[in-house]
Amino acid sequence: MAVTTVNTARSRCDATNARILIKNGTDYISISNLRPNSWFEYTPGLREILHETNVGDLTTPQNGDAKPTQLRIKVWGTASVGSTQVEQWFSTIDNSPADGNRKLHDIYIEIPNFAGASAGKLYRFRYCAVKAEGGISVKAGSSFDEFDLDLTDFEAAPTITAYSSPLS
Repeated sequence: MAVTTVNTARSRCDATNARILIKNGTDYISISNLRPNSWFEYTPGLREILHETNVGDLTTPQNGDAKPTQLRIKVWGTASVGSTQVEQWFSTIDNSPADGNRKLHDIYIEIPNFAGASAGKLYRFRYCAVKAEGGISVKAGSSFDEFDLDLTDFEAAPTITAYSSPLS
């Protein structure tokens, strides 16, 4: 039996050097001041599992419908100008187009290999919509205000690639 060892490279998640870009039409919105230790989370969609019984015994589970990926972004509020900008942007992100469909956003997350590196990993979530309930939350913190953005990405998982120069 072959054994494959994974996750052996140097750890590389530094929120002070990472960057979140949200594509808004043809322009990008860059979000800074990521919350250390918990600024980005996602759960791949995978497929639901269908269980069946046959005369009381469980049978082999089958794949059901595809589920969307869940994404959460957390940032600190900065001085009043910075936090006002975040609040204003969060309040407009969910504006639905005239056709009644939910507005979808491309979300790019760049995590450099180390502080100051021009290369790293790029996560691309292509079909994101703000969750209907609790998708945007703003909370006054004891030291910094906290802004959370919960999105549903209508694909099974993000595209993860290496980059050699950050998006501009």
